[in-house]
Amino acid sequence: PSEVVKSFNMQFINVKPFHTCHERVNHGINWIFYQYGMIVAKYSYVFIGLSLGIFIASTLGFIDYVTESDPTKIWLPQDSYYVQNTKKIKDLNSDAVNAATVIQVIVESEVNILRAKELNAVYKLHSSIINLKAPSNETFKDLCFKERVTVPISTPPSEICRALANAEWLCSAKSIFEIWTSDESSKEASIIAQLTDEDILDALSQDLAISKLFRRPFRPIIGSKMFNDNGTLKGAKALLLSYSIKTNSSDKNGIPIWEKSVKEHVFNYSFGDESSNLSVTLFSSSIFRAEFQNGMENDVQLFIFGYLIVFVYIIFNLGEMNTLEHKFYLAVVGIACVGMGYASSVGIFQLLSVYATPMNSILPFMLLGIGIDDMFVIVQASKNVKQNDDEEGENKMDSYIGNIMKSAGVAITVTSLTDILAFGIGGFSQLPALRNFCLYSSAGIFFVYFYIMTFFLGWFVIDARRVESHRDACLPCIIKKSSWVPCYTRKSFAERLFSCSGVLIDSLFFRGLAIIVTIVVSGFGVYGLTLIEPKFDPKSYINPESKLLSYFKASEQHFQKLGGIPGQFYILNPNNSLVEIEKVYEELKNSEFIEENSLRTFHKAFSKTINSTTNFQYSSLTNFLYTSRVPFDWAVKFKASQKPVCGDTTEDVKLSAFVLYFQHIKKTRVQDQIQSMKKIYQIGEKIEGERNGLIFPHATQYSNLITLDIILSELTRNILLALMTVFIAALFLLADALTSIYVLLSILLSIIDVTGYMYFWGVSIDTASAVLLTVSLGLAVDYSAHIAHGYIHSSKSSRGEKVKDSLTKVGPAVLSGGISTFLAFILLANSSSIVFTTFFKIFFLVVLFGLYHGLIFLPVLLSFIGPVYRQVQ
Repeated sequence: PSEVVKSFNMQFINVKPFHTCHERVNHGINWIFYQYGMIVAKYSYVFIGLSLGIFIASTLGFIDYVTESDPTKIWLPQDSYYVQNTKKIKDLNSDAVNAATVIQVIVESEVNILRAKELNAVYKLHSSIINLKAPSNETFKDLCFKERVTVPISTPPSEICRALANAEWLCSAKSIFEIWTSDESSKEASIIAQLTDEDILDALSQDLAISKLFRRPFRPIIGSKMFNDNGTLKGAKALLLSYSIKTNSSDKNGIPIWEKSVKEHVFNYSFGDESSNLSVTLFSSSIFRAEFQNGMENDVQLFIFGYLIVFVYIIFNLGEMNTLEHKFYLAVVGIACVGMGYASSVGIFQLLSVYATPMNSILPFMLLGIGIDDMFVIVQASKNVKQNDDEEGENKMDSYIGNIMKSAGVAITVTSLTDILAFGIGGFSQLPALRNFCLYSSAGIFFVYFYIMTFFLGWFVIDARRVESHRDACLPCIIKKSSWVPCYTRKSFAERLFSCSGVLIDSLFFRGLAIIVTIVVSGFGVYGLTLIEPKFDPKSYINPESKLLSYFKASEQHFQKLGGIPGQFYILNPNNSLVEIEKVYEELKNSEFIEENSLRTFHKAFSKTINSTTNFQYSSLTNFLYTSRVPFDWAVKFKASQKPVCGDTTEDVKLSAFVLYFQHIKKTRVQDQIQSMKKIYQIGEKIEGERNGLIFPHATQYSNLITLDIILSELTRNILLALMTVFIAALFLLADALTSIYVLLSILLSIIDVTGYMYFWGVSIDTASAVLLTVSLGLAVDYSAHIAHGYIHSSKSSRGEKVKDSLTKVGPAVLSGGISTFLAFILLANSSSIVFTTFFKIFFLVVLFGLYHGLIFLPVLLSFIGPVYRQVQ
């Protein structure tokens, strides 16, 4: 007995304590999944019924399905300055200004648009738009925003109020023709027709022209001006016309009906042979949104065909190609599990009032890649596990399923748990679209895992019993003879490929080459990572065949020199003081980020009138606004219930805001634009003092810049936290620190390579690519974790043998999962939508680098420095 004890103690001493912990943890987890597999085998129909019941209950949220597409609500933090300021501005302009839709029309000339013949042709287009009647019988005059005509300059001060009361209100259509036309009637066409080339150039000799329509100065928007040697204007290449309308009834795509009529009219308009050198295009925000949505909807069918390709691939690779062992119905069940997981995640969060976003459209395909991978792992494990012939009846099948889950259960749990946690980290994002997508994804992965472990496994048990009883795969009612032998069996391509992996693993040349290739590839990845920048280009979201794309080209070609981002500075509740607006004016005037001479304000002219730059009386402001030859309605906002009237001398007036217009210096790099925006925000913070939130800048394009500024830091934070979470989960389930570090390294290299090579493929960091990069982390986990799990649980003694054993048993499932994921989106390569082409590029890189690091780099690394444990009975 003493010799036995001594021998046992020596064996125990040879096993390190952490290794003992490793063995105990693995034994415990394997035992749990073995018992679970036996329970499912005994009660397969119960698990199928239970999963169906949970599926039906979880999809009740579809009854009241809510999706949100407002960019302000989904791509900006709701507590951000921009969102809060937007609400304040909306309250200021609650009368109807926010309901405006502005249609911008650009007319181009190959020669000179400021010649009489060309300008007359443009006027005919302008007139046709003004008089265009929509199917709803509405015209521009029915929908337009109207402005009051300024009283004649010769009007005596005592008669101004009466003149204003009788002044006309005319539709505001911003065009060059205001210089010559005094109303909107067709008789004005004769005036334009009589203009000569000299008349046109003389009228435009000054930067500001006088509007004959509204009797005030205005600046016609002319692009690509041409000058003589002495600096005088001799022509131009483009004109911009704009039409502001109130929102009316819309079609199914959200485009106002009259606006849609204008779109069709302009895009089909012909100037005739005499003005063949002219071309026209247009833009509006609602038409842009509709074009973007239509591009995505037209390519949704590519996803459907992708699903069909994956289905066919699964049928050919899931089982054997004979009438007994093929898995047609099991493939249907596997695809159904993905659909059920998606539906359950959407239903649950709809019940919790977490709205969906347009980015949720890619969720089914991400879940497809993860769910199919789990299914292949289970089926591959069934090929590696043999039934125990010593057992009989139900015990034999129960033990068989238990051993399958002992092998596959931990593997799919490792990947699913790490994916759930990785996406769960994204649920704390500031950006609602990214946050909600990650929450939906995390729940979707959980439900796919749940249905694979219950619904799919239950049907797998039924299918295994069918095979055992020699029932036909297509018609299970047909029982084959016990002597029946399949006429055709074969290993899948992946199985044949990895059966030869031992030759490569044994080759020192191959392993050295793999390390060198990894270093070179990752080096280029790191280089691309340092160069990639956040960027948002609206025209990239337009179908390349869309006529709307010509607007962006014309705008860049002819109007790019007009300056950078236009914005407004708001001073809320200014009372009767000009001090704050004067401070803002001086700060902007001296700022290196603001275009020279771009500032527009009322207070300079008003200060001269009252001979003061500090306080004023409300009556003097009222008198100034109504007697000024230049309208300043845009610059001074009153509370709706206390707007002054002409001639009113009361001091009981409440100002809402002063508004000052400015324009940034044009910057091409997004990072420079973000810096410029932040500097302007700092001016507001500097001046407001204790008046928090009452003095601030605002620009529509700030929303994109704020999103891009946040998304880069959010993406970095989420990926780092997700990697840490993946490591902790892998450490718990693999019970080996060194292997978990290798898995983390493989995933990190995959993410670096994907992001770096995005730069070389022309993909920048924007809202769509940020979401897809988050998804890529979840997919990259699967490719490495399965191989690491197979290595840890291999019964072989040496590193090389353990790697070969892992690749032979798990490699086919990993490769099949990667190929099926690739096939799901391969058709998107020819998509006309930038979102879908970005989807294809990023997922292609994920599959490529994920499989490389999981099936080549990680096995090679393990063959050199992988852990080796003694097998303790």
